[in-house]
Amino acid sequence: MAKKTKNDIKKFNDHLTLEQLEAKKEMYGLDVATFNGLAGTGKSSLAVNYAYEQLCLKEVDKIIITRATAMRKQHDLGFMKGDLNEKMESWMVPIYDAIRKLEPPTADSDKVEELMATKKLEIVPLAYIQGRTFENAIIIVDEYQNLDSLDIQMVITRLGRESKMIFSGDFRQSLIYNSGITTLNKACDKFDRMKNFTFTENFRSPIVEKIIGFYESEEEKNNEK
Repeated sequence: MAKKTKNDIKKFNDHLTLEQLEAKKEMYGLDVATFNGLAGTGKSSLAVNYAYEQLCLKEVDKIIITRATAMRKQHDLGFMKGDLNEKMESWMVPIYDAIRKLEPPTADSDKVEELMATKKLEIVPLAYIQGRTFENAIIIVDEYQNLDSLDIQMVITRLGRESKMIFSGDFRQSLIYNSGITTLNKACDKFDRMKNFTFTENFRSPIVEKIIGFYESEEEKNNEK
């Protein structure tokens, strides 16, 4: 992939809101970041935007994607057919969509397929991440609210030299009772070159925000009973 200049990728920022732009500026000086916010606030798309920009500028060699895939404790994919990429395919659609928004497919090429074929984009299921060290890469950990503290510790210690890690998620949508999201957010508040970001602007239908508020209100009522 030919190196793109900063002018070539200036268009990437056209897709971002003011709060996303401010967060992206700070990302250049960080090693670890958490992107928090309600559904539809563009957390994963910003993570991909930043990672793909750094790849195009050849600041990193590859993008690594991992995420919590199920409620099952060991994040087991063995019951699904196909190789690792095929098993992860359905969960990776939002990531692929974010790349294709930046680089729309043509009749002759698809950037996602090109990145996968050249190993510039690698999917690493949690079940296979232990023992790896990711150097000169951007690692995106999607849906991290579904990881417990041990999972997050295992993932974050994969961070190698010249690499950055972005955790994206929403504690309100956690599918496990012992999410490690709070502990990681505390660590980001404590250490240099780590930071929490919270996004509020909704990219989806306005009704989504109302629905989320309704469900939160109903849950609070149920908890009070």
